[in-house]
Amino acid sequence: MKPTYYEKILGVLVELKETHPKCSMGRHLATALEPNSWNMTDAEVFNALQKYKSRLSMDVFHPDSDIDKIINDGIHLNTILQEDEEDDD
Repeated sequence: MKPTYYEKILGVLVELKETHPKCSMGRHLATALEPNSWNMTDAEVFNALQKYKSRLSMDVFHPDSDIDKIINDGIHLNTILQEDEEDDD
């Protein structure tokens, strides 16, 4: 029997859990289905998850601590630039 889109969606979610275990299902769904998930058919959800999975496989995963450091560095960019200028002198 041919799997339904609902079953295919579950399969994609299982694959995402296996390949990216630190990401929650909520994060996967929110990212893949933004911004109009309530009006989507099962086929559209499946296609969106497939596209998301493909994009995610090309991305490099960074732990939340790395992302927090990038944000913090951005907030303190002036200080970092001043330090770099002092190092050049």
